[in-house]
Parts: sequence; C-alpha cells; structure tokens
Amino acid sequence: MNRQELVLTASKAGIKKASTIKSTVLEQMIAEFNKNNNLKIKVMEPGTTKQKGRPVVEGSKRQLELIRKSELKEMGVLTGKKGRPINPNSKKQLEEKRKQELRSQGLLKLGRPKQQKNQDDLAS
Repeated sequence: MNRQELVLTASKAGIKKASTIKSTVLEQMIAEFNKNNNLKIKVMEPGTTKQKGRPVVEGSKRQLELIRKSELKEMGVLTGKKGRPINPNSKKQLEEKRKQELRSQGLLKLGRPKQQKNQDDLAS
C-alpha cells in the first residue's frame, strides 16, 4: 500500500491529520482499528477514482477549438513549437552545421581545450 492509499484509508477510519503521521504508524493504527471494529476498510484502487473537474460540454467553443487543433496536428500544419522559427540558411545555423560535421569526423572537440603545461612550470 503506498502513502496516498494509507492516508485515504486512515481518513476513512476517522484518524485525524492522517497526512502528518508516519506511514508505519498509520499502518499500525489501521490494523488496530480493523481489529477492534471487526471490519475491513476497502482501499480504492488507483485507477478507480471519480472524475474530477467540470463536465465536458460537447459542441462548446473550447471543444471545437481542441478538435480543430488536433486536426491541424494530424495534417502537420501545427507542430506545437513556439517562438521564432529557425532559418536553416542563416550565418549562425550554417556555422553550427559546419561545426557539427567537424565534430562527427573527430576534427573538432566539444568544449574548451585542455591547458597545456609548460616544462618550466613542472621543473620548479
């Protein structure tokens, strides 16, 4: 039983401030409650919760907008990317592409080069 299930079960058992009590203590308190009252408290499965929030109204303005956006995504018109689009022929993008090719060939390493130690520094 995970923490959320423990707190829910303890709340049903009438244990106050169950969310502030340690899990091991909660397990003992629930076991004691079941033993004293000769009944088992059913724990709800994680997937069997009630629907939360407002009900969906079919044909509403928002639902129509969501349908329209999903259709545009399927057609490939709407990509979901925000911001300014990248120009692949810009000076910066061409330089990045050139550097990427050099890195893939092993001619350009990523990051700052290592500092070369002089023989004079090692001697002293």
